[in-house]
Amino acid sequence: MIGIFFRPDKTQIVRAKIKSDKKIYVKEFLEIASYCQSFLNESEQSIFKIFQDLKTKFKFGNEDIFLVLPDEFFEMIDTTNITNDDELRRFVEDGTGLNFEEVYISIPIESTPGTNHKKTICAIQKFFVDEIAQTADRLNMQVVSIESASVAMFRALGDWKREKILVPVTEFSADIFSYSPLGGIFKFETDLAEKNFLENITAAEEELKSAIRKRDIAAEYTFTSINENVPVNILNERININLGVRQGEELKFQNCVVVEKNIIQSDWLAVVGTLLQNYGEESEIFADCPQFLKNGSGNILPKEMQVGTQIKHWRQVATNIFNRVAVIMFAVLALEIGVIFYLNTIKISEELQTKYDTAQKSDSNLSREIKIIELAKKEDEKPTEVFSTLMKYRMDNLFLTNFSVGGSDSANNWVKFQAVAEDPILFQDLLSRLRDEKKFTNCGLAEISSDTSNFKKANFNLGKGRDEK
Repeated sequence: MIGIFFRPDKTQIVRAKIKSDKKIYVKEFLEIASYCQSFLNESEQSIFKIFQDLKTKFKFGNEDIFLVLPDEFFEMIDTTNITNDDELRRFVEDGTGLNFEEVYISIPIESTPGTNHKKTICAIQKFFVDEIAQTADRLNMQVVSIESASVAMFRALGDWKREKILVPVTEFSADIFSYSPLGGIFKFETDLAEKNFLENITAAEEELKSAIRKRDIAAEYTFTSINENVPVNILNERININLGVRQGEELKFQNCVVVEKNIIQSDWLAVVGTLLQNYGEESEIFADCPQFLKNGSGNILPKEMQVGTQIKHWRQVATNIFNRVAVIMFAVLALEIGVIFYLNTIKISEELQTKYDTAQKSDSNLSREIKIIELAKKEDEKPTEVFSTLMKYRMDNLFLTNFSVGGSDSANNWVKFQAVAEDPILFQDLLSRLRDEKKFTNCGLAEISSDTSNFKKANFNLGKGRDEK
């Protein structure tokens, strides 16, 4: 999987994989020029050029792509105490100045301490997300998530019991982002940006300290109980900003992240943190979460877009597998034809034929060996025929992948494949259909699992039927 963070000053790209030990191994850290100014043009052509350029440079395949956008691109990142959809609608419209139908929202954190029901709300204009999703689709890029930077950063840290304050200082802003287990994440805007610190760092530091004190007052009003003097972490690689006693400790990824390169981890929090969406709430990365705190995804893509991307992805995987099988079988067939043609052109002398006939009659061991060889030559697992049979029984909205045929245990594991669907009932329907097929016997459903998009995966094992033996 791939993470891409469109930072104001640069673009960060990482490649990672979750291994069997449940840890996420980040194997590539790349930085290229920023695309933010092109994004701000908000034109179809500008966004298309961004993703076309990325695909040309990095040759993305069928990997899942997780995008992170600067918080400045969002109309709202705030927390509120709401209990129904009408209150949510009013809160979003009041906070963004837009109609509710004009924005996409996500709720990455819910906190229910006591009688409160705090929700963190992220809102962004629909047309912007739609343009990104449609462009990625045109270029066959599997974009499965779009998150705000602050949500991904706090997830990367995984310190769910303690309050934290982050201040990303960029050319756009130096807003203050706060996390509290009592209510989630909210943004406190300032009038500062990176240029203020470059022009007069002393004055800018004092202005930031004043903004942090105002944030403390706002936070105390928002959360009924909050700690004072919470440490503040400044996120900026170029400027050494000193906040005195409020200076925060060094920030690092949580323990499930394994990096294979010496980097300053605080610079990569967002692009790595967004990949941790692949872990469910039952994972150990949320083991220290208070029971009243629910961590979810900040993915702003609507559900139908996520499902559409996954369906397209699995259809492409299935097509690739079928094409590979077809190419292999065509090559095998061509080789067999060539060998047969060659063997038919060979003329055996009478003397050699006589010796062969004598050996056949006199040596029973040799006869048995030749019989075994002849039987092996006739053995053909017919993978294309088997795959076609499976496709005949496949229902709509169910896709097949990881197909293999053959092996020593033909009674139980002659055919193996994985089915992917949103509705697990389809797996039972497919199993029932396959049990009526004479080609197969001992049809079994080994395991059902799910991924972050709520798609279910099932491993099937099929034995070889009598008609195939």
